[in-house]
Amino acid sequence: MEPTVTDWIGAATGVLTFVAAAVAGYFAGRAAHWTKKQAEASTRQVQLTEGQLDVARQEADRARALGEEQRRDVTLAVRRAAEQRVDATMPTVLIRATPGAAKEAFIQELLPLDAGRRRWGDLDEAQDVSDFQREGQVFRVHVTIHLENPSDYIARVALVDGAGGELHGLDADGVVVRPRAETTLTWTKTLPAHELGTPRAVHLLTGNVRLRWRVRDIALNAYDEVDLVLNLNNFLRDSFSLRVHPHPTWQESVGVLVPGRVYDRLDG
Repeated sequence: MEPTVTDWIGAATGVLTFVAAAVAGYFAGRAAHWTKKQAEASTRQVQLTEGQLDVARQEADRARALGEEQRRDVTLAVRRAAEQRVDATMPTVLIRATPGAAKEAFIQELLPLDAGRRRWGDLDEAQDVSDFQREGQVFRVHVTIHLENPSDYIARVALVDGAGGELHGLDADGVVVRPRAETTLTWTKTLPAHELGTPRAVHLLTGNVRLRWRVRDIALNAYDEVDLVLNLNNFLRDSFSLRVHPHPTWQESVGVLVPGRVYDRLDG
């Protein structure tokens, strides 16, 4: 029996369906392939963009750090220039000490007079103060302070730590020392014998006593500090008595500059 037209149409339809399916599968495969390629390309593009952003961030960080360093350098240069201007007009003061004063001995003692009055008398020879005498025995040490200004600028000198002593001839704001001039002051320290009742107390009150001075320019832009050490080791204490030697064991003490000038006007 020969195939009919209907059979041919059915066969042709099947073939066309197969071809269409094959073509669709082919293009679907190609589409999937290109989609994968596009995804990989997109991933690479994202990675490249992220890398470029990292490089841009690093460059920005380096630029920021360089800018901060340059600002610090400029600030430091400006500060140094300002300090140099102040340094150019800072005075130099030599601070010295000598034992005793113009009209006073190095060590005096408070002596009783009639009617309960007392006066200071020079201590000429070594004295032993026994324990039963200590309550009413008082000594006073005199030291002359020399402030010498060899520079061309006016100086203002103040005592910022007097180690428990008193400075005569110096007001609250200090003393003005003119260029190439010298000023003398008197530092005194009163020492009641009962305060020197132990070797430790003697060491603390009469050992190497440090006076700290402050030297300023007249415009009050900055200051230097100077340590002046006084040897008051004329007081010796044992278990029974206090021994006082009247004569100093030194002739002169010279102040030492404390490192580090303070530019308080610039810092303010």
